[in-house]
Amino acid sequence: MISARKNDRILRLVLLLAAVGLTTIVVLIGVVGYEMSSSHAERETLQSEQERLYQNSEDILRHSSAARGEIIAILAGEFVADASKETEKFAAVIQRMPDGAQQLSVEEARAGFKDLGEGLVGIKLRSLAWRARFDAVSQDIRERETLGQVLKQIGALRSAIETLEVLNKTEAKQSRRIALSRRHLAELATLVERLNGEEQLNHLPDLVDKELKPALERFGQELAALTEAQPDRGGLVVQALENLEATLFRERVQAAKAGDDASGLYALRRNVLLLRSEREELNNERFNLARRIDDAVAAYLRSARSESENLAAKMERELAFSRQRMTIAGACFALIFLWLAWLILRAIKGQIAVIEEVEQNLGKLQRDHESVLNAVGEGIQWIDCAGHILFENSAAKRLLGWDASELAGRSAHSVIHHSRPDGSPYPESECPIQVTLLTGLSQQVE
Repeated sequence: MISARKNDRILRLVLLLAAVGLTTIVVLIGVVGYEMSSSHAERETLQSEQERLYQNSEDILRHSSAARGEIIAILAGEFVADASKETEKFAAVIQRMPDGAQQLSVEEARAGFKDLGEGLVGIKLRSLAWRARFDAVSQDIRERETLGQVLKQIGALRSAIETLEVLNKTEAKQSRRIALSRRHLAELATLVERLNGEEQLNHLPDLVDKELKPALERFGQELAALTEAQPDRGGLVVQALENLEATLFRERVQAAKAGDDASGLYALRRNVLLLRSEREELNNERFNLARRIDDAVAAYLRSARSESENLAAKMERELAFSRQRMTIAGACFALIFLWLAWLILRAIKGQIAVIEEVEQNLGKLQRDHESVLNAVGEGIQWIDCAGHILFENSAAKRLLGWDASELAGRSAHSVIHHSRPDGSPYPESECPIQVTLLTGLSQQVE
């Protein structure tokens, strides 16, 4: 009973060891599969994040370049108002950038891009307003409207002076005044040309206040003296001079009140120089903003690389932690496996010890039986159920004349009583010993 219980225990331990081994294999396969799946998902997330960041950078560069080109076209006079919306597209691209809630550096770059986009839209709107003013001025310059009026009025004054010269050719005093008026008118025409060609805005007030207006005043005084004797013609000449002065110095507000859209030559030239200066300022702002955009894109790319490196480092840390978990789990299962193997080994050793003890006891018991049987005077033979000889005592050996080593394991019927006394064969089926072995019934032989 003890041996049977030990055998059952060994069997249970073996089954438990097999179950632990199978569980270990299944768990390790599951853990490896899970870690590989997690690693693949994290790698895809990293690649997707990198692609998203670099795609944003490319979109920003492409649209910012197009937006800058749009503003340059506006300032260069090559832009049609509804033909392009690149600046608005640039601002829209920035608005569509993902928030990146856990990406502080990228979020800061995004906020900077938003300010730059708004700045670029502001420059475009100011450029469009500048273009509207410049188109009106440039049309006047191309068609020489205001300058043509001034030159026409100067020509009219020149004709009036020539008429006065014909009427007063006999008077020496009037001839001197006419000659002086011609010089003043020629000086005035030269100053008008200088005014129309002046390129420095800060020189313009001095040219007007210190040269052009005094020249007009001197010319007006000479005309007043010249026409004093002829008031009927003098009024027309004075009116022509007033028209010239108005054409030179009329402001747009005054022109609007008078029902005229054109401003004077001085205001026109001043506006041209102001518009040029404003265009330079807009170009400078555009250039500075473009440089800031390039710097912001470079910072964004650095942030993108930094985020990618952080994601890669995080993935490596998680992989290392996963390997550590797998190592710990494998070590635990190995310890359990070794512990069960040790229990099984100890149980097997104990069973072997029991078997050896039983074999020793059986050997001793067999030797005791042999001693008892050998002491008996009658022949005793031990036969198994198959009719094979297992043991013979000393008396049996003497009676049969066989050695025990020669009989052990052989068929008792074929060795001992295979023939009848008359020498005829004795069938094994009729042998009383064989019948007893087969039926278990006692047989008597006379």
